[in-house]
Amino acid sequence: MLEEINTYDWKEAFGYANSVFTVQFAKLVSTKPFSREDVVEIIAMDDGENDASNWIGVFKLKDGRYAIIDAGCDYTGWDCQAWGSVEVTGSLEEAIRFGLDNSQRNRLNLKINE
Repeated sequence: MLEEINTYDWKEAFGYANSVFTVQFAKLVSTKPFSREDVVEIIAMDDGENDASNWIGVFKLKDGRYAIIDAGCDYTGWDCQAWGSVEVTGSLEEAIRFGLDNSQRNRLNLKINE
């Protein structure tokens, strides 16, 4: 597992994100669940803060898919109120263009290729 996501907060973020699974259909991709162990590359990520910013990241998986994790929790931590979502795509361009909104792209410093 990559060291940067081998933390308690990212463990929880991945756990809550996998409970809601959304697929982008720009290119058909598998809806197979994945874990932190399936991540081979961190494209971009930003740690969140309880009751503030969500934990967000774009990751390349072993099977070639790209995953966008967006998860957060209230001020008491992951055990009380927490939420998350994940979107998977077949390419990095689709992940950036369709999986992120403008504020997420800005936060992760990712740009849409024109």
